[in-house]
Amino acid sequence: MQILFSRCIILYFLFNALPGVGQVFLQIEEKNVVKTIKIYPGDRFQFQLKGYDPEWEKATLESFNLELNSIYTESGLYSLDEFSAIRVAGPSFPRILGAAFQTFGTTWLVLWGLSPFTNSGFRWSDGIIGAVAFIPGIVLRKMYRYKTVKLNDNNRLRIMDIRMSVP
Repeated sequence: MQILFSRCIILYFLFNALPGVGQVFLQIEEKNVVKTIKIYPGDRFQFQLKGYDPEWEKATLESFNLELNSIYTESGLYSLDEFSAIRVAGPSFPRILGAAFQTFGTTWLVLWGLSPFTNSGFRWSDGIIGAVAFIPGIVLRKMYRYKTVKLNDNNRLRIMDIRMSVP
C-alpha cells in the first residue's frame, strides 16, 4: 500500500507540478515529408533573413512570444516571417562514420610515417590505405554537416505549443 502511495505522489509531481519544459518548440515543416525538424530552447541554429545579406547568422534559441509569433535569441527578437532559410545540424550517422574514417586514416598515416624508425615493415605503398580512408571521412563530414531548409511555399516555420492547460 505504501509503495502504491509513493508511486502516486511521484506521478502527481511528474505530471502536474513540473513546468512544461520541452513542450514549446520551433518546428520546420516540409511539404510531403512526415518527419519535421524541431528546435528547442537552448539549441543553436543558423539562419538567413529576408532582405539582408545572404550571410548566415548563428543564434541560440532562448524563448518564444506566441502573441507576436516571434522568437527571442541572444541577438534580438525575430518574427517568423523574417526568416528566408534555416540551417541545423545534419544527420548524425554520416558525421560519425566520417569521423571514424578520419580517425582510422590518421592513425594509419601516423603509423606509416613512423615505420622507418620502428622497422615495422610498412612499405611506401601502404600509405595509400590511410589516404583512401581519410579523404572519404572529410567528404562525408562536409557533405552532411548541415541540413539547410529554404522557407517558401513548400516549407514553413511555426511555433508549436503542446502544453496542456490545467483548468
